[in-house]
Amino acid sequence: MRKYASIRRGELRRLELNALDNGQDNGLLAISMIAAKAMLFSILIGAFMMVALLQIKQATAASLRNVAIVKEDVLRVGDIFAQAGGKEDVVIGRAPLPGKDMTLNARTLLRIARATNISWTPQSALDQVIVRREATLVDLNTIHDVLVEALEGKGLGSNLDIIIQNTLPQITLPKTAAATVEVQSLRYMPQHGGFEAVLVAPSRANPLKQISVNGTVHKRMMIPVLNSQMKAGDIISASDITYIDVRQRDLPKGTLSQIADLQGMAASKALSAGRPIRNTDIALPRLVGRGKFVTLLYTEGPIALSVQGKALQNGTMGEMVRVVNLSSNKHLQGMVTADHQVTVY
Repeated sequence: MRKYASIRRGELRRLELNALDNGQDNGLLAISMIAAKAMLFSILIGAFMMVALLQIKQATAASLRNVAIVKEDVLRVGDIFAQAGGKEDVVIGRAPLPGKDMTLNARTLLRIARATNISWTPQSALDQVIVRREATLVDLNTIHDVLVEALEGKGLGSNLDIIIQNTLPQITLPKTAAATVEVQSLRYMPQHGGFEAVLVAPSRANPLKQISVNGTVHKRMMIPVLNSQMKAGDIISASDITYIDVRQRDLPKGTLSQIADLQGMAASKALSAGRPIRNTDIALPRLVGRGKFVTLLYTEGPIALSVQGKALQNGTMGEMVRVVNLSSNKHLQGMVTADHQVTVY
C-alpha cells in the first residue's frame, strides 16, 4: 500500500508539473498573439496616418501651369503655379517682351518654389512652363492705309498706290495698347515718286515703338479697255468697253483715258482685250469705200434731193471725197456725212 501510494504521489506531481508547463505555454502563446495583434494594429494605424498626411500634402501642394499667358510686364507666382497658397501675386521677375515666349525648366521652377516657399517639387527633369506674353500686333494693312492718307494730304490726290522698299519689323505692342500707328514725319520726293516716313505706335502722344519707312508712291487711274478682242476695221461701241484700275506711271504714251475717245471709232489694227488703248490703235471708221455705191445728197435752201452715186475713194466722217453721179455721169466732190452717204454742196 505504501509503495502504491508513493507511486501515485510521484505521478501526480509529474502531472501537476506537466499541467503547469502546459499552462505557461498557453499563456505565453496568448500573450504573443495579443502582442502581435497590437503591433499589426499599430502598423495599420501608422500606414493610414501616412496615407492621410500624404493626401493632405498633395491636396495643398502647388501644381504647374503648362502654358502661362501673361499680360503685364512682370511675372508672378500665380502665373506659373496653381494653388500657390495665397502667394499668387508675389512678383518673381520680368515677363518676356510682348509677343515673345520664355521657357522655365525644372531647375528654375524648383529654385522659384524654394525662394517663395511654395510646396512643389518636380516630377521629372522634363517639367517646364512656357511663359507667353500677350501682345497687340499692328498689321501691314494699317501701316499702308496710314501712309496713303498722309501722302494724299501732300496734295497727291486720291487712289494712290505705295510700294514699301525696306523690310518692316513687326510692330508688337503690349496687349493693353491699341493696334494703331501714326505718321510722325513724312518727306515726299516728286522727281522720282519716292517718300520717307517715320511712324510711331500706337500714337505720337504714346510712342512705344518707332520705325522708319521708305518707298515709292504711284497714282492710279481707271482707263477704258476692250472686253473682247477686235480685228482691224471693227467699230467700237459702248458695249465693247470696260474699265481697269492701273498705275498711271505704267501707262504707255498716248493711252486713251476717256470712253468718248473710243466710242464710235474703228480699230486700226487687231486689238487685245484688257490692254490700254493708245491713240494710234484707233481711227475714224471708214463710212465710204472706194467703188461702193453711196447716196448723194443735194441741198439748196429748203430743197433737198438725193441720187445714187459711186465713191471714187475711201472716206471717213467729215472727210471730203470724190464721187460720180450715176444719173449724169458727172464727177463731183462732197463730204461724208453718214454711212454710205455724201453731201454735195
